Amino acid sequence: MKRTLINRSLISLAALILGSVSIFAQEETPQTTPGADKPVRQVRILQELGLTREQIQQIRRINVQRRPLMQESQQNLRLANRALDLAIYSETATEDDIREKMKAVQLAQAEQIKVRTFTEYQIRRVLTPEQLEKFRQLRERMMNRQDSKTEKQTRPSDRLLDRPKTPEN
Repeated sequence: MKRTLINRSLISLAALILGSVSIFAQEETPQTTPGADKPVRQVRILQELGLTREQIQQIRRINVQRRPLMQESQQNLRLANRALDLAIYSETATEDDIREKMKAVQLAQAEQIKVRTFTEYQIRRVLTPEQLEKFRQLRERMMNRQDSKTEKQTRPSDRLLDRPKTPEN
């Protein structure tokens, strides 16, 4: 469970960088409305990494090249999940059919991971050693924040259990 959370946070951070490169490369001004602080954070990450215009363009090209592959892999995963769901709840569901559909979902997930991983590796190659170190630090901070959010979400119920009991006079 914790490993899945960490993986999701890493993927989210990568998505932030990819999305922000697109925003930054197009030289759009980030939104500053209260509900739209995500672009501001993305630009801050870019600024902290200190990417050059050339690096931004390289990352943008990588993102443009991979976008159709990612969209296709997401579509395949959605279709495989839908087919599995239909197989599970069909009137004539068989274990063999469900296993076949599960295998299709696993293959679609593997393809999506492959596309995402290769994209992140390509982006990593664009970064200088100093930027890579900074990226690692940012990623660590994001993971720590995510962990602390998770702890805060579980703590209230824990606190209820740990409260000292008071007499009911």
